[in-house]
Amino acid sequence: MDEIQIYELSISIFQMMEFWMECLEKLDINSANITPYKKALLDISDLWFKKMTQVLQQIDTGNNFSKKIKKLISV
Repeated sequence: MDEIQIYELSISIFQMMEFWMECLEKLDINSANITPYKKALLDISDLWFKKMTQVLQQIDTGNNFSKKIKKLISV
């Protein structure tokens, strides 16, 4: 994989993570309205975010996206 492909993959993953976070926020999940389905969605989302963060860390030699991911997750 060359640098351009790595960059494009990183951008795509990061954009997808941002989109997913926006979707989760729109669901307005809280302790008062949690259902087994919403809990499962949160669990799957957590695993997916961890995996995508690992992928970004493996391909991001400049740590550009690692910093953005930490900011995104802290929201």
